[in-house]
Amino acid sequence: MLFRVVRPMRRDGSQNKWFAQRIPADVRRKVIGVELAIPLGDSFVFVTPSESTQAIRFSLRTADPSEAKTRNAIAAAYLEGVWQALRSDAPLHLSHRQATALAGELYRVWADSESRARSVAMVHTPGVGWAPDTDSQDEQEAQWAAAVAMWEKVGKDAIPSTWRSRLALSWTASC
Repeated sequence: MLFRVVRPMRRDGSQNKWFAQRIPADVRRKVIGVELAIPLGDSFVFVTPSESTQAIRFSLRTADPSEAKTRNAIAAAYLEGVWQALRSDAPLHLSHRQATALAGELYRVWADSESRARSVAMVHTPGVGWAPDTDSQDEQEAQWAAAVAMWEKVGKDAIPSTWRSRLALSWTASC
């Protein structure tokens, strides 16, 4: 029996090689509509299989045979990992090192004030569940700036003293 080794394919009209791999039948339904970011050199190739897609195909963007083989092997390994993940419905088991790295990444996002503005906040409402917090830090700062502008325009005497103390405390806490 002849086993076909995964290798770059030739393209008509181009010196660049081509990656082609059939989608396994057992994961074909699960991969339809999922955008795959396949590593290719220093960048990625984005492929979204449709109902009629039988194989994943894209240019390796190189004419160098050794570089084409390397890129082909990396793409094939990535897709094999995707197929394996789609076959198993069980949660992924992390090693201690992977869990520590993930925890460190989460901590850096939480602790870094610049990243905190770009992170997504979640709010839990009893009976409803978790939902993203739509107020970003920029929106909150704009709301406080509007409140301060109104406060200065109307005058400090027009605002009740209990509100004044809350505004002062909230303003100093947000700065």
